[in-house]
Parts: sequence; C-alpha cells; structure tokens
Amino acid sequence: MSEPKAAAESPARRRSPTRYLRIALLAGLLVLIVGGIYSATSMFWAVEGVRKDVDAATAAVKSGDMSGAADAVTQLAGSSTELADVTSSFTWSLASRLPVIGSTITGLNVMASAVASVASAAEPVLATIGGAGSTTERVAALGSSEPALVELGSAIDSASATVGALDPSELRFGLDEQA
Repeated sequence: MSEPKAAAESPARRRSPTRYLRIALLAGLLVLIVGGIYSATSMFWAVEGVRKDVDAATAAVKSGDMSGAADAVTQLAGSSTELADVTSSFTWSLASRLPVIGSTITGLNVMASAVASVASAAEPVLATIGGAGSTTERVAALGSSEPALVELGSAIDSASATVGALDPSELRFGLDEQA
C-alpha cells in the first residue's frame, strides 16, 4: 500500500508553487526585454527619421526650393509626432524616471513634441508659398496667409519656451547641444 502512495507523490506531480512563480517571472522578464528592445529600436529609427527630415527641410529652404521644403516639413511633422509618441509610451515613461538618463528621455520627448508642433504649424505656410514661382509671388502669398503665420509664430514661441526650460546639463547623448 505504501507504494501507490509513493507513486502518487512523484516529482512530476509535486510541482512547487515557487517553481511556477519562477517560470512566470522568467517569462515576464523575457517579455519585458523583448518589449524594451523593440521600443529602443523604434526610438532609434524615429530619431533618425527626424534628423533626416530636418536636414531635408533645411537644405530645401537654403536652396530656395519651397515646394521641396513643404514636402520635407510635412514629413518632419509626421516623424517628430512619431518620435513624441514613442518617447511617451509606457516603456519610456518608466525609463524617464531612471536617475541618470531619465531627464534625457523626458527632454527628447519635450523636444520632439516642440518640433512636431512647429512643423505642423509651418505646413500650411509652406504649402501656400510652395506653389509660388517667384519671390514676389511668395511675398504676396504670405500676405494673404496671416492666420497661418500667427499660428506658426505662436507655435514657435511655445516651443522655444518649452525647450528653453530644459536644463542642458541634465541631457545626455548629444541632446544637450540640441536644446
């Protein structure tokens, strides 16, 4: 009689609750690591997109290609909004509370939101002058777009104040030079 009872309590049947807890913790840690890697990759590509779009918009304005500048600013509005969304996600909200890099993540989110705001406000202005062929036509087009210019000025003032409030000494990875 003692043998059937021993068989009933074999190691396969006696799974400890702590074993299940360890498995659950390891699975949770694995999900957290994979999610962190995905989120870091998303942020990297979003930052690269913003940099590329800023360079394209700057080059187009410097060369006088207002149609190209309008397209580049539209792309910049999208990429900077994407970066702001990525840096405000749950993972990055948690990371922003870390002691050394937290303020950098918060600063990146603030800067991305400011760029998105200015780029979105600049879209209608650049669209208005993008189709104009000469400087005279551009000035005339700007003269008729006062509400869009006021909105752009307001977005620039707000972005300047928001980014100006960041402490560059708390920013890392070259972000201090951008603030």
